[in-house]
Amino acid sequence: MAVSLNPELALAHSQIGGIHKRRGEYELAAVSLEKAVKLDPFNFQDALSLGDVYRLLDNLKAAVRAYLHACDLDPASYEAVLQLGVCYCFLGSHQQAIERFQRAVELEPTSPFAWQNLGAAYDATGQHYQAIRAYRNSLEYDSHQPMVLVNLATTYLKQERFTPAERVLALAIDTDPTLAPAYCRLGYCHYRQRQYQQALDTYHRSLELDETMADAHAGLGVVHMTMYLLDSSADTHYEKAIESWHRSLELNSDQPVLKRLLAKYRHKTVPPDLLLDN
Repeated sequence: MAVSLNPELALAHSQIGGIHKRRGEYELAAVSLEKAVKLDPFNFQDALSLGDVYRLLDNLKAAVRAYLHACDLDPASYEAVLQLGVCYCFLGSHQQAIERFQRAVELEPTSPFAWQNLGAAYDATGQHYQAIRAYRNSLEYDSHQPMVLVNLATTYLKQERFTPAERVLALAIDTDPTLAPAYCRLGYCHYRQRQYQQALDTYHRSLELDETMADAHAGLGVVHMTMYLLDSSADTHYEKAIESWHRSLELNSDQPVLKRLLAKYRHKTVPPDLLLDN
């Protein structure tokens, strides 16, 4: 009724957008909030809410524009800066994400979420030592973050630092014994240390918890194929390797390395080389 009486009333459009947002009607919320921001471009909360709605709609470029506008209105807004960094990360603009997350930790130095996102952005750009430091800061402010522990261990694995990786993964599993990605990473850690039976057991445990983990099926196949190449009489390992790789590709077909392995080893008459570097 208010809008019908005064179509230029920004507050009414803002309130309608807020109701739609709370109902989960994000497309309708976006229409109303766009109108509100156009009518009152100096309203920080509407700009921030519009960014949130665009992000929930997975319209990340539009979300970035809205969050940038919100940051211009209030440069000290932790939420706007943080969410802008998240959008940049999803868009693959990791350096811009790092800059925003650095600003977020300046605004909220004890925020574990800001530190963990900064760690992920550093890791994505190959800045592993900075990523480790950021993950550790996140855990310092909230030690009960099993997935941050998994991310930290994964960074150690990228550096081939298997002992600290194994220690951190054990802590993640202690924190959450049902965390399938922790067992998957631990399986890879065992494999790279040539602890093949332990790797098999750990990958199996990961799949018991979540049989849809494509990475675990792929890793399991690599272990089985390696064991077959070490002992070509062990036909069972060969068959299990091929089936595990097929299962992994069924779950995630976008795995070019795995497709190359499957093409290379689809016949048993293959060179007796190992897969450790793959």
